Amino acid sequence: MLKQSLIFVVLSAFFANCSADTFVNNTNNQQFDGYATSFKKVNLTQVKPKTGKSKFIDIDNYTIVRNNSGRKDNVYIFVINDQTSLVAQIEEFEKYIEIYANQGPLLILLEIDTPDIRTDLALRICEVIEKVDYCTTAAFIKSGRYRGALGNSAIIALSCDKLFMNKNAKLGGQTKLSPKDEVYSELVYDEAFVTEDVNTLWQEYYLGLAEKKEFDPLLVAAFVDENLEVSVVARDEKFVYVPTSKLDPEKEEFAILSKKDDLVSLDGELAKKLGIAQNIVEDEKELYQLLSASKAKKIRDRRLSRSRTAVIRTSRTISRMLDRLENTEAFTQRLLTYINNIEETISNTSRAGINLKYGIDRDSYGLNKSAIGIETDELVDIMEDHDAFIDDLLANLVRQVNQYRDITPITEKYPDLRFLTETLQSQRLQAQELYKENLLRFRYTETPAERLRYFRR
Repeated sequence: MLKQSLIFVVLSAFFANCSADTFVNNTNNQQFDGYATSFKKVNLTQVKPKTGKSKFIDIDNYTIVRNNSGRKDNVYIFVINDQTSLVAQIEEFEKYIEIYANQGPLLILLEIDTPDIRTDLALRICEVIEKVDYCTTAAFIKSGRYRGALGNSAIIALSCDKLFMNKNAKLGGQTKLSPKDEVYSELVYDEAFVTEDVNTLWQEYYLGLAEKKEFDPLLVAAFVDENLEVSVVARDEKFVYVPTSKLDPEKEEFAILSKKDDLVSLDGELAKKLGIAQNIVEDEKELYQLLSASKAKKIRDRRLSRSRTAVIRTSRTISRMLDRLENTEAFTQRLLTYINNIEETISNTSRAGINLKYGIDRDSYGLNKSAIGIETDELVDIMEDHDAFIDDLLANLVRQVNQYRDITPITEKYPDLRFLTETLQSQRLQAQELYKENLLRFRYTETPAERLRYFRR
């Protein structure tokens, strides 16, 4: 079961305007170009001027204008795709998006093309994006293999400061994966990670996001809640989102965005028309032109993919170790079966069994056959085998316990593999208890004095 389970395979928020780059002192009108970082001292925020040393200032005493003055001509790029499905990857994302933001780049770009992303992972990505509000973040939804940002990944795109799309890309939409797909538990649902509490926090997050960005909360919810039926209608020269059941087609025209058991899915043109996407782009060249970053150095983060590779390699190592452990466990069970069968046989030998149990010589009573018709010599051989099997069992249990101890630290290395740790620790304790029980197990061919040697080890 363990092997099958294996193969499936913070900082305070800133003042709202601190992502800009020219800082003007409200008291003396002195100004400087630079960028803010995440580092704080009490109520002071660290800024790094274009010239001179970094310093800590009270952001509330400054008017900040976003113009990229003083920022480095770099763009850091993260890729969110169907391979972004492990907690270890999200931990890397949380760490390095902050590191990159603190280096003062023009922006951090998220390229998104995925059929979905697990709720707990999506929540963590969105939360850390909001925390780096001192640096511009942009989402670029590509019309790649999955044609856009489907499922929970739509909320990730909405959490960025800017949103751009390929013309044929989709923002939102039902995942094309099913529980039969190998990566379903990674990308969509895993009960070990997607708990009721996580779902509650996720709902609180995207409704809060809608309020913060002045999106309609019904529309945002419909990107991830398939129970909503939402339509859009033009009223007073603006778009209004209404439950479809409350609209009368005879009184006004409306467009249905989502039906029961489906999610809102917008192509590039509709997303722009509704004011959700900033623009539609043909390719990355056009994207960087719109972002005023054509000449910027594009730095693609490789840590997410490397982290995934490391987890997969480690899981394969654990799989091989579990194969060996399964063989050891099976041998333990075979030995227990042999011993139990022998004891059952000997329990039926009446007087012969009683004599030998106390180490009495086999010829003391002149027996030729046991009560069940087994030759006494043969019975003695069986008893000797019994005791030899106990020695083998104890040695095998020592090996088994050591194997548990060897695997457990490896499972603790990555959060995605820690689900094995508790089970392995429990099984190790069971094996240790089994060792103790069999250390005291009755032996037929030894006297009590001889048995003391097991307690001197």
